[in-house]
Amino acid sequence: MKLQKNLSTFKGPGLHGLPSANYKCAACSDSGYIEVFNPQGVKLGIAPCKCELRRAKIRKFGDLFADKSLENYEGRNASMREAVGYIRRHIGESFYIYGDVGLGKTHLLAGIYDKLFKGNQWQTTGVFKENALLNAVKTENLIARVRDYTGFIIDDLGKVKLAPWETEALFNFYDDVYRFEKMVVISSNYSLQDIAAYYGGAIARRIEERATIIKIEGGK
Repeated sequence: MKLQKNLSTFKGPGLHGLPSANYKCAACSDSGYIEVFNPQGVKLGIAPCKCELRRAKIRKFGDLFADKSLENYEGRNASMREAVGYIRRHIGESFYIYGDVGLGKTHLLAGIYDKLFKGNQWQTTGVFKENALLNAVKTENLIARVRDYTGFIIDDLGKVKLAPWETEALFNFYDDVYRFEKMVVISSNYSLQDIAAYYGGAIARRIEERATIIKIEGGK
């Protein structure tokens, strides 16, 4: 929600009007939403509560990532710190983030989603593991609805062996993401050169044309 930079959140009982002690979340009385006011005390509407963000991150990334953010990403080396710094400065842009296992790539994706949530773009951001993306393309007609999304977050590209028609279906998805200029944030253990060798060059080219390539290296 663009206005939130100037908002102060509602501090009293939750939306149901009962004492906050009766709820797991005192801020929203377990409704998932809070009332928001401008500095003059005028009510501007409602916005998602932090507890709803936490639940959304659990649904989309798993319990391990419920509290992950860009602010608590542990940059253990210069490459990791440079990556998170660049992402923080360019939220809303497209990235292809790759590197070895254990460098916090999914943490970064959860942190990006955290920022999109606070910017009120979470409900129009599709979050998928690669196999779930393929299933949505095949069974939910996702390609026909690309224009309805703000963007997509795709975790762990390069793990699924595809039949030729599945490769074509995923290319059509990435082609529409490119043509409609949608944000796409992808994590992978593999470089785009590896993706090109594995899936063919067409998918890799569409991703490269849309996203900034960020390589995260291990070591000190």
